Amino acid sequence: MSCDFTKQKEKTLLIKEKSLRHIVPYNEILWLECDGNIVTVILVGDNTPVSYTNSLTDIEKCLGEFGFLRINHNKIVNMAYVKRMKSKTREIILSNDTVLSVSRRKWQIIKVFFDS
Repeated sequence: MSCDFTKQKEKTLLIKEKSLRHIVPYNEILWLECDGNIVTVILVGDNTPVSYTNSLTDIEKCLGEFGFLRINHNKIVNMAYVKRMKSKTREIILSNDTVLSVSRRKWQIIKVFFDS
């Protein structure tokens, strides 16, 4: 499973947060996490995370073809920012040194992504 991450530069995520609208380029998203219906978008750099209401399943459908993979029940990661995998603990390390756990079911998908 290979991915052309250059496609991310052309795409943006429109986030409606209360009375504000945020336009976030895909290539600035590190990961998204969900708590109930609240999705928090974690951005590259020191940018403040942005939260809004949506379902992770809907987001997964939109972002999947652009190098984003769901790693567990509440997180989708931009694979362009994954720098290492730790097989023993089923964790991925992002470019900013954040460590995220991957579910058993999703681990095989992550491995296939890296092996391609």
